[in-house]
Amino acid sequence: MMMMTGFVQVDCHTFYTVYWQQIKRDVKVMESNWADAKKSDRTIVIKWGYNDEKTEEKIILAISRSDGAGDEHWVVESLIIKS
Repeated sequence: MMMMTGFVQVDCHTFYTVYWQQIKRDVKVMESNWADAKKSDRTIVIKWGYNDEKTEEKIILAISRSDGAGDEHWVVESLIIKS
């Protein structure tokens, strides 16, 4: 299990039924190793977020990680507090 500072790991069901429902309209893939990972057996990591229009900063709201053993999901702590 990985630790991600500022993020809380949630189970797959909770990620898709609670947090994904909150963020799906606002997010896009900000960073992904999908192209490289699908060429080999590497772990896929996707960072979901958006660009802040005022500061042009990348805001990451969630991270998904997938390998042959299953999926893991993390959401930014501020989403946990809102729920």
